[in-house]
Amino acid sequence: RPGHDLPIEALNSAAKERIADFCGLAGFFRPFVFCFDQTENYGAEAGLAKSLGIVIQGLVDDCPNHMTVVTANQDPWHKVVQRHWEEAHKDRLARPALELSGLNRRQAEELVRIRIEGWPSAADAPGRRLGSDWLGEIFGEAKEVGVRHFLVMCSARWRAAPAPPGLTPAKRPTAPTVEALYRACLNQIKSQPKRLVFDPDALFWLVQEVGCRPGVATHKFKSLKGYLAVRWEVEGRKIYFGFEPGHHFKRWEAITKEAERYHAGDPAGKTVFFRTPELQAIPGPGWKIAPSIAAATARYLHIVVLGHEEMAELYAAFDLYMGAVEGDVSVAPAAVIEFVRQRLAPFWGRILEPKPENWSGGRGGPAAAPPVGAPETGLVRKIRNIVKREKFMSMADLLAKISPPVSAEELHRARACIPEIQVHTGPSMTVLQWRPGR
Repeated sequence: RPGHDLPIEALNSAAKERIADFCGLAGFFRPFVFCFDQTENYGAEAGLAKSLGIVIQGLVDDCPNHMTVVTANQDPWHKVVQRHWEEAHKDRLARPALELSGLNRRQAEELVRIRIEGWPSAADAPGRRLGSDWLGEIFGEAKEVGVRHFLVMCSARWRAAPAPPGLTPAKRPTAPTVEALYRACLNQIKSQPKRLVFDPDALFWLVQEVGCRPGVATHKFKSLKGYLAVRWEVEGRKIYFGFEPGHHFKRWEAITKEAERYHAGDPAGKTVFFRTPELQAIPGPGWKIAPSIAAATARYLHIVVLGHEEMAELYAAFDLYMGAVEGDVSVAPAAVIEFVRQRLAPFWGRILEPKPENWSGGRGGPAAAPPVGAPETGLVRKIRNIVKREKFMSMADLLAKISPPVSAEELHRARACIPEIQVHTGPSMTVLQWRPGR
């Protein structure tokens, strides 16, 4: 295993060596497949795009017995991501690339016809409500249009056109709001308990790309040992952020010393680390350095322990942003960031809190204040008793058995407080299973 206190360059080198070793061993069994998805996000910064090219070059050059697959939307891939690649990186990709063809005009008209079948006067709807002239404008500029992009344009055109016969203005379809799209992401994550674990990518995005509000200067930052990755400058204070899921006491001893060093240079500042429920508490039981960590958390080391509800809200924001970047939702990424800044105001307030006595932290620190909207103890007890008795039941059946009635969101929030309940999500039903050994 790598040493507990290696700099980030050494850790990256060790990781590359391990991947190469595994690929070498794969010759005795079956090859690996590595897949890079959501690559549009790498275009947000030149350094990220270059890193992706370097990693792919290393895999192709140094690792046998594997296939690497990169999926991307064509426009951001060619115009943004590969613009930061060296020619050597591009040469490692197979050519020609497998590119999905777009729609031609005939196929577009057929798709429109299929999509609106069943609406009043559907037979002439492609020409009357979307307009042949409009299709002519689209395909006059290009012979093919991407399917996803075409559907987004059709949606906007449909909402702007006059209402068809039999459809009152009150019933006209409207574009989903950012709030509605966020709620859909939130409900999706709550039905997937395996998502509610430490996710450094989502947390880094929230801290680095979103920030708490306009005017707060955010900087990528690399501390001496590599434990700190982002720095905020807000109201004359410096707040440093690290993303460390480990539990080695030596590593946290080094983190504490590094946080102390930066605090000495800026007594008004602090260092923030995130922990999630599946990670072990800091400090661990029996640690000899527990007193020094307790002293640090009382002055400058803010260990933010995230609950399941808070994690769902944070990760839903990240999913919504990625959907906007990829074009899956008809909302601009900038609009998502502005929405997230406002929607997560209580979270930012928790991070910005300057007084250590008001922090909720690691073991030995002050108890965390119950979050707004925390589930009632009585509801948690009811859910536990019902699912324990039934062993296996749908979420809908559980909702029907709760009295007085509660909303689905309240039920999800309370259910997340019971580790013995495992959630199974299918295409049409969410099922709860009682598993006392979890």
